[in-house]
Formats: sequence, C-alpha cells, structure tokens
Amino acid sequence: MKKTKLLLVTLVCAVMMMGVGYAWWTDAISLVGTANTGNMNVHFENGCWLPAVGASWYATASVISAEDKKVTCQFDNLYPNSIGFIDVLVKNDGTIPAKLKNATINVTGDADLKPYLKAYAYYYKVDTAGNYVNNTFGWTDFDTLENLGNSLNNSGLKNIILEPGEAIFFGVPDEEKDNAPYDANNDGEKENCFVFYVDGNAPNATQNQSVSFDLGIEWEQYNN
Repeated sequence: MKKTKLLLVTLVCAVMMMGVGYAWWTDAISLVGTANTGNMNVHFENGCWLPAVGASWYATASVISAEDKKVTCQFDNLYPNSIGFIDVLVKNDGTIPAKLKNATINVTGDADLKPYLKAYAYYYKVDTAGNYVNNTFGWTDFDTLENLGNSLNNSGLKNIILEPGEAIFFGVPDEEKDNAPYDANNDGEKENCFVFYVDGNAPNATQNQSVSFDLGIEWEQYNN
C-alpha cells in the first residue's frame, strides 16, 4: 500500500510541475503581406498623326481602322515599281518589360501577284521622353511579303527590351538616316516605316488583282 500511495503522489506532483512549466511567458511575431500582379499592355499608338499610310503617285493608301491591337490598311491602284508604307508606333503601357515573342503574317489573294510583293521594315526604340535609344536602330531583310513575319523574328528587334513607357517606332531616326540601306524603287530616296513594294518585273497577269495581309506581332514579358 505504501508503494501505491507513493506512486500516486509522484504522479500528482508531476502533473503540477507540468502545469507550472506551461505557464512560462510567450510572445509571437507575424509577417503580413499583399501580392499585386502587374500587367502586359503593348499596343499600337493611335492618335492625331499615327498610324499613317502613303503610296506612290497614282496609287492610294488609307487606314480602314485603327485599334489598340490591330491596324487595318488598304492600298489601291499599285503598279510595278510602286510602293506603299505604314507608319506605326508600338508602346508598352504596361507595368513590366516586354520583348518580341513572335511575328506572323497571313497573305491571301491572287497567287500570281504574291511573289512580286516585297516588304521590309525599319525599327528603333525611344525612351519614355521620346528620345532615340542608341544602338537600337535596325531593319529586316528585303524579302517577299509572305516572309515578313520570319524577317521580323530573325531581326535585331528580337533583342530589344521594351521597358514600361518605352516605344518602338517602325521607321528611321534622324540620327541614323545615312545608315538606312534600302531604296526599294531606286528613286534616290530611302523609304521609311513598314514598306511594301511591287516588283518592277511584275507581269501583265498581276493587273487588276488584290492581296490582303494580316501581320500579327506577339509580345511576352521579359524576365531578367
């Protein structure tokens, strides 16, 4: 019996001691945060003077519609050795940097005319104040219109990082006019912007024909 009582007392004391142990002072800290995501917003600049179009004498050019993500133009009465151009600006109004992911072009219309339609593009970057950023001027190959997407993908445009507030002009900056390589119709004047050219060797079969094209330029976020 004594052993039993001793055991009970020991258990009671142990429980009491445990209660005292858990009565120690405690403190805690916490970390509270909020995570907000940014946004991608690369778009065509639509204003009082952009986008703009033009064409050779006797040909006509017009902007059918101008939206943030799509610009539709039309060129009429083109002829061998004539040109048309589209002057556009692409701006990053998002909150994260962007870079060219992929450019594609879909050309539909007269099969006889397609091989004689050529195209190229100049491009350069401007900062948030609209100033030319050195060493960003470049151009695509002078190739068929159907290959313009690949020409853009293989150009230095792929290496340009468009920071928030910056923009890409498709054209030639004043500082680089002497370095522009192309004069499509050999008239002594180097054309600017996106340039479309009807080959001077286009045969009679290309008369009274039409071709439509849809150029898509996809951008993605840049991860440093």
